[in-house]
Amino acid sequence: MGKIEELKSYVAEIVDIQHVVGLLEWDQSTYMPPGGSPARAEQTTTLQKIANARTVAPEAGELLHADEAEAAGLPNDSDEAAMIRQVRRFYDHAVKIPADLVARIARANALAF
Repeated sequence: MGKIEELKSYVAEIVDIQHVVGLLEWDQSTYMPPGGSPARAEQTTTLQKIANARTVAPEAGELLHADEAEAAGLPNDSDEAAMIRQVRRFYDHAVKIPADLVARIARANALAF
């Protein structure tokens, strides 16, 4: 199951970036000094763009496709099969959203604070 482990590692990097965004948002809500929103908006926008680019990259789609083929023989209720289904739903959703919209939403959210 080498491909499944590769997909787990790939997704873990995206999740780590999203966790950093969450930490920046928490900091903005609790400790950030007044006037810091514009800089924080740029930081979160950059990280969201990186996460989105990794999510919708052709490499992600290829890994997912290979894993779906590899997981075809797994029980439907196995952890690996469930993870692949969840990643497929997330990927299918992400590829429908334009990258510039992701960036604009991230910037607007940060500036709204």
